[in-house]
Amino acid sequence: MTPAGLILAGGGSTRMGQDKAGLPLGDKTVLRLIYEQLNKVTSHVVVNSNVERNGYENVSDVIQDGGPLAGIHAGLLHTEADWLVVSACDTPFISKEVYEVLLQSKGPNTQVVVPYYQGRHQPTSAIFHQSCLAPLERILQEGERKVSRLFDEVQVQPVVTYGSVPAPILEEHFFNMNTLQDYEEAKQMLKTSQARRHL
Repeated sequence: MTPAGLILAGGGSTRMGQDKAGLPLGDKTVLRLIYEQLNKVTSHVVVNSNVERNGYENVSDVIQDGGPLAGIHAGLLHTEADWLVVSACDTPFISKEVYEVLLQSKGPNTQVVVPYYQGRHQPTSAIFHQSCLAPLERILQEGERKVSRLFDEVQVQPVVTYGSVPAPILEEHFFNMNTLQDYEEAKQMLKTSQARRHL
C-alpha cells in the first residue's frame, strides 16, 4: 500500500508568535511548500490541525492536548495507510530524497523509522507504521506527550546515513523554523532552495 503523508500543524507557535504554517515564503505559504514536497512522496497528504486549513484535507486530534503524538495518532487513524510519512509545519524545505531513504530503510518488523541528523533524532520527520496506533493510544491515555516515549514501546529503525543525498539537501530538510530569526534565515535559504529544486 502507498504511504500517506501527514503535516503536523496544530502547535501553538509560541516562540514564533504567529501561525508558522501560514507564513509566506516566496509566493507560497510554509504549509504549501511542505505539502507540495510531501505530495511527491505520496498522493494522499493530510494536515493535522485543530483549525480549518482551507484547501487541505484536515484531520483534528481525537485525543486533545496531546501535542505531536496526538497528531500522529489522528493521522494513522484517519488515513489507515500502512505507513505514515510525517513532517512538522516548521520545516519548510523537506526533501523527497530523505523520505525515500527512510522508506527504503524499514525492515519486516520495523514500526518506526527515525532519522538522525547531527547526532540528534528527528521524531517529527519520521515514518510510522499503522501498528503504532494501539501503543500510541495507550501512551496518550497515560498523559504522555513526547514522541520519543513511543520509541520505548515499538520496534525502531534509526537512520544516520543518507546514501547519495547531498549535504545541502539534508541541511535544508532538517532546518527547523521556530523564531522570527529562523524565519528570516528561511527567506534567504529559499533562494538557494528554489535554484536547486526548480520550484
